Amino acid sequence: MKKARLPGVTPHTLRHTVGSTAVSNGEALMMAGAILGHANPRSTAIYAHVQSAPSKKSADRVTGKIAAALAGKITAFR
Repeated sequence: MKKARLPGVTPHTLRHTVGSTAVSNGEALMMAGAILGHANPRSTAIYAHVQSAPSKKSADRVTGKIAAALAGKITAFR
């Protein structure tokens, strides 16, 4: 931490930042757990609170694809 010039930051802080950032940017809890090397999904569950309206984001992605297909902008769902 000294070499990186991050006073007051611990390795745990960095791990938590990676997990929180992954989840808050839409990564699935399972993927965040894989990034962090968690063997037990319960270890990753502490990051679930970071998600900002995950069901709304998911619905927006799905309905966006449907709207694009109806508008003829895409021909297949991917």
